[in-house]
Amino acid sequence: MKKTAKLYKFPIGAEYWKSALGELEDIRCLVICALLCAIAIVIETFQIAIIPNVLYISFSFVAISLCSFLTGPIMAIPCGIIVDIVGALINGYSFYFGYTLSAVLGALIYALFFYRAKVSFERIALARLLVNIFVNVLLGSLWRLAWTSKHYLTLVMLSGIKNILLFPFEVFIMVIFFRSILPPISRLGLCPPQTVSLSKTKLIITAAVAVAGMAALIYCTSKGLL
Repeated sequence: MKKTAKLYKFPIGAEYWKSALGELEDIRCLVICALLCAIAIVIETFQIAIIPNVLYISFSFVAISLCSFLTGPIMAIPCGIIVDIVGALINGYSFYFGYTLSAVLGALIYALFFYRAKVSFERIALARLLVNIFVNVLLGSLWRLAWTSKHYLTLVMLSGIKNILLFPFEVFIMVIFFRSILPPISRLGLCPPQTVSLSKTKLIITAAVAVAGMAALIYCTSKGLL
């Protein structure tokens, strides 16, 4: 059955959460969640080395954001847990509960901004900003205290610079991705018909800022500033 549920401006109200809870009973939704979790884990294993042994970029957040968009905030919780734990096992990372919590919160933020909502440039930017600042910088720096002797505020400053410089690049990637993927998945009946509207001028500006931010990040990292 095609999903024709109405869109919501905010993730509030009994009807919204009833729809999100109902995804747990949808076999197709469970399959999509499992598939996108697997894709996110695989993508995580193929990180792109911007500066070998120093700076790596992963695009697993794209698969996680799509999963959250399609399956909602309830399904986002097990999605985050699975991607983090299984990904740690496959990639040989040490398991740490804090990072699992961060993965869950990141997926949940995407779900609250995208699920049953009109996806827009502004929603994408705000969702990614919250993930970068709250999850990556504030919480990520807190978890790193267990592995380093640096002060928390020092970790926040270094992580903050990195995430601020990465922010326009990540937003640009997500905007391009959703602009490309929304029409076909809406035709498949996986979401109500929609697309991410964005003027060419705004797209060019976003791309230019993204390139500048990435260049600044590479420079700062190569000079040992981060």
